[in-house]
Amino acid sequence: MGDLVKAVRSESNMFAAWRHVKKSALNSGSPEIKGAAARFEHQHQRYIRRYIRELQQGKFVFDKVEGVLADKEKREKAQKDPRPIAIATLKNRLVQRAILQILQPRKARDTSEVDPRFLTVTNPALGKINAVNSSEFGVGGLIKPHGGVEQAINLIMSAMSQGARLFYRSDIKGFFNDIPQEPVVEFVRNETGDDELADLFANGLDVQLANADQLDGYADLFPSNGRGVAQGSSLSAFAGNVLLYEMDHEINSLDVGVTAVRYIDDIMIVADTQERLNASVSLAKLKLGGMGFELYEPTESADKAETGKCSDGFGFLGCTLHPKSCSPSSASVKRVIGDAEETLSKSQGAIKRFKDKGGIFPSEQSPSSVLYALGKKLYGWQKSFAFCDDITSFQYLDERIAKRVEKYNQIVGRHTRGLVPSEKAKVYGIPSTAEMSCAKGWNTSAAS
Repeated sequence: MGDLVKAVRSESNMFAAWRHVKKSALNSGSPEIKGAAARFEHQHQRYIRRYIRELQQGKFVFDKVEGVLADKEKREKAQKDPRPIAIATLKNRLVQRAILQILQPRKARDTSEVDPRFLTVTNPALGKINAVNSSEFGVGGLIKPHGGVEQAINLIMSAMSQGARLFYRSDIKGFFNDIPQEPVVEFVRNETGDDELADLFANGLDVQLANADQLDGYADLFPSNGRGVAQGSSLSAFAGNVLLYEMDHEINSLDVGVTAVRYIDDIMIVADTQERLNASVSLAKLKLGGMGFELYEPTESADKAETGKCSDGFGFLGCTLHPKSCSPSSASVKRVIGDAEETLSKSQGAIKRFKDKGGIFPSEQSPSSVLYALGKKLYGWQKSFAFCDDITSFQYLDERIAKRVEKYNQIVGRHTRGLVPSEKAKVYGIPSTAEMSCAKGWNTSAAS
């Protein structure tokens, strides 16, 4: 029995995995997932220790997953298949995360933080898996300092500063659904020498549908029979990185003047000549084709693939790149402005309904709550693009948001103008202690 599989089921690793899964679940937009996480948390020690015993005894079995057809009606109208999403149970997600934390070891950057960020560490027992975890060119799903959007952008910006003039970008068609599991599992088995870990990893990658007969004939869109991994599983990006590690480095070794960066299923290649760019793209297509993948042609869809001169600018990972500048893409800016508009409009509607009809005012729609939430969202958005060096997009966003907040405050002022002080207090997020007491069923009559 290998030390690595023992590390997977250790209490420290399993509880650390739950902390990560819990945070993600509680931040989900799905009330069902939030509720499940809250219920799990109340008895998490009992659940986790049960899973540890089952893993020790070789009795642990991953649950079947729920298949969901995302955007079904919209995509069918466009004559496209729905997007297959596999919803895993918290039990599955916890153990999958525990496996990943051993296959992709990390340490906290600052142990004084309750929710620390991590750095990659090397474990000699993992063999060449360490190289995958520190890949220079396949950076999606990796931990600092090797992974992340910033790392990918920096590689492309550096290549352009050294003379790259032309670019090619494409998604890999059906990436997650076409990843062959066997070569990935065997790589883990050979590099670790831990059969039990490799078998557990294989079971964690496998997708078994609980509702195949309810998917209107679309069950075949989901991973099955050893091909494909669940998009959203913590093991999926790792599996893709293992599979494509050699290709990533072979393209970059093809010739000087070529830089190829892959972020999960998004490939960007820049080169100093058309000949070198064409050769690199051809090699990528050849290698991917041998594994059952395809790239899009730039003529098919600008969203999926494009090629051209770097001087004209191009999009990559939510950014717009030019040889000497990087900024959030117009789509990224438009999206955050749209989110702000939706947030403020929803609050305005709630305040107007309260003014017109009375009743209970939802405190989460109060100006204080809404503006605080909007501020947090903008703060997080800026942090995700903090590496961008063109401030123009940020200035434009600030101006648009400031004007919209000013308009919001004016509308709130109009809606609350005729309200009595106690009603205004509710709108601004101040609860009525008397109403709270009445809700408890307490006696509200004056004492004699």
